[in-house]
Amino acid sequence: MEPGSWKKYFTYQWLEICIFTMLLAGCSAHKPFNKGPYLAYGLGQNTVYVPIEPYRATENVRNALICSNSAKRPFVHRDLQEDRFIISNAILPNTQKSYEITVAWSFTGTLLHVTSPEAAPDVIATIKNFAQQGAVCPAAKIN
Repeated sequence: MEPGSWKKYFTYQWLEICIFTMLLAGCSAHKPFNKGPYLAYGLGQNTVYVPIEPYRATENVRNALICSNSAKRPFVHRDLQEDRFIISNAILPNTQKSYEITVAWSFTGTLLHVTSPEAAPDVIATIKNFAQQGAVCPAAKIN
């Protein structure tokens, strides 16, 4: 090795590592939940804020859905990569339509988002009440 060539070699190694890291970071930037505290949902027409923890909100919604309709159990999935809970097969009282509810962390609390093509203010109000109050019944205690 020539005198001083180790500096050049080290600089190129360091540059390659930096470029590789930047490429990896850019590959995950297309996911909406990687843009900060779940601002992709915003507070649109089908999103509501509740000031409790996401896990507690998810359990409250699940228990309330089971107590209101024990024939149709909701399915709760935790998305570890995005750090959110997804409740599918959520059928509200006096309805037959199934909704998907996403419970996500925010800087100030929890955002509940109902996946629906149209605005659903009644559904949002019901889900918000479920998340805050929950329900207790024998059917909800059985996992």
